[in-house]
Amino acid sequence: EISYAHAWYINRFLETGDRTDLDFVFGQMHGFVDCSVEKRRFWIELRNWNTSLPPAERVRVMGIDLERMPGISLAYLRRQLTGKPIPTDLCPIMDRLRAVAAKPSPGSIRSLTAEMVRSVDAHRADYVRFLGDRWFGFDLALDNLQDSYRCRADKAHYDFLRDRVMYSNFRRQAAEAPFVSAYGRVGSDHVLQHRSGGIDHLSSLLNGAGSKWAG
Repeated sequence: EISYAHAWYINRFLETGDRTDLDFVFGQMHGFVDCSVEKRRFWIELRNWNTSLPPAERVRVMGIDLERMPGISLAYLRRQLTGKPIPTDLCPIMDRLRAVAAKPSPGSIRSLTAEMVRSVDAHRADYVRFLGDRWFGFDLALDNLQDSYRCRADKAHYDFLRDRVMYSNFRRQAAEAPFVSAYGRVGSDHVLQHRSGGIDHLSSLLNGAGSKWAG
């Protein structure tokens, strides 16, 4: 139940051991239940165990949820510009991204997200060429932000919409980086394998007709 960008920072810590990545995400999570000494220790111990395994057998974290801490996805998007010469037609929106990342606020991140979605819609081919192998993560992190605002705006259907986003995010990442086995850490509703309360939750969607993970 973390976003793609959040998982990116955790994976970077698992690979490098640089605890500034942990400091960053835990700073952004201040006030959330997962912002705890125990959870931080868990990631440290996971890294200690992970590095004892052959590289091909190590755990990689997959974040499939909406972005609940927009500052994490904003910082991730900003990082994807590092070392890249920005095309002229994308300079205005990328300058705006840098400016908001330097002094973020809830309102500025939300308005920037809408601007960037419009920019990507108008210049998708330019973004793909510009970002190269960074495009997948950039596109997914931006979608996570947009989906978060979209789902939260529809309170009556929030659970229905959120689980469909989680299912889509899982499928997109599984197609991009195939794995042998996946183990989930999600809340009680998400693990229900059949429709409940009129909602097909994440595991119900994964187990449904047409899903490659059915059964």
